[in-house]
Amino acid sequence: MRAWMLFLLLVAACKEPEVPEDGEPPAPDPVEPAAPNTNGEPEPVGSTHHDKGIEVEYRVTARDCDEIADHVSELVSADLRAKLDAKKQNDKQREAAERDAEAEAEKEREAWLKQCQTLVGEVQQRSRIDCAISAKSVKAVDDCLNQ
Repeated sequence: MRAWMLFLLLVAACKEPEVPEDGEPPAPDPVEPAAPNTNGEPEPVGSTHHDKGIEVEYRVTARDCDEIADHVSELVSADLRAKLDAKKQNDKQREAAERDAEAEAEKEREAWLKQCQTLVGEVQQRSRIDCAISAKSVKAVDDCLNQ
């Protein structure tokens, strides 16, 4: 009986795949769209997959990087503006300082964006991304992402 089972397995394993009459290999099965979430919309590419409510996997997206970089820019800008408010300046000095603050905020945004883009497609905990996007300081953003 064992020899017969082994023979059948060996025959099945050695059988060549069927090729249609036109000589073209069969097309691969189409990729199924992501399962809809609770509101009926498909989840984005970087979506978190849950297994009984436990976060299993999340891949960082370019959108995540844009959100984090924008948030860092806002934090830097707010911090620099707060420092400006504490100083006594005439209108011309204030305008120049505000331009410098915006330039510094944009520079920080670009630096964070460049750093984050190296992580696009990498597995990361979604909670770290959410933490970074809601952080109240640049240091807190860094802490969220480097836990």
